[in-house]
Amino acid sequence: MEFVFFLLDLVLVAAAGVAAFVVGRRSGERRASGLLASGIYWLAIAIVLWVVPTAFWPRARTDNAFLGLYPIAIVAFVIGVPAVWAGVRRLSRSVGPRGLALAGLVAAVGVALACVVLLARGPEAWQTGSGQFGLDVVALDVLIAIGVFAIAVQSRTRQSAGG
Repeated sequence: MEFVFFLLDLVLVAAAGVAAFVVGRRSGERRASGLLASGIYWLAIAIVLWVVPTAFWPRARTDNAFLGLYPIAIVAFVIGVPAVWAGVRRLSRSVGPRGLALAGLVAAVGVALACVVLLARGPEAWQTGSGQFGLDVVALDVLIAIGVFAIAVQSRTRQSAGG
């Protein structure tokens, strides 16, 4: 059953990233800040999912179930790279460093929140026999990613309006 949850984790991350990429690319400059913030967020989440378990949870070094975190991190990384690239290309022409920094700030807040969730939930969500392979943590990561995208777009809209 944990394998099903692992596949669901992968699908959730991939679907959220692809949806942000498609919406961000097809909506022109207006949602490019959301695309950039989402890309930065997924890149950072990839690093967090790779580093936190091995650095802070001794059990992650001995339990093979934690190996499943690496494909999730790779999917997040693969989604994050093109999103950052497309977002920077679109935004750097129109908003300059201030708009890029705003997207980075929104992403950083999202990453901090995701780190708190991951650390608070701890290794029990991922270990063998957990019965859910961190589905709650990944689902919250996806919800945070949606929030990062939406807040970055809203912030960009307000910045463009001058308010």
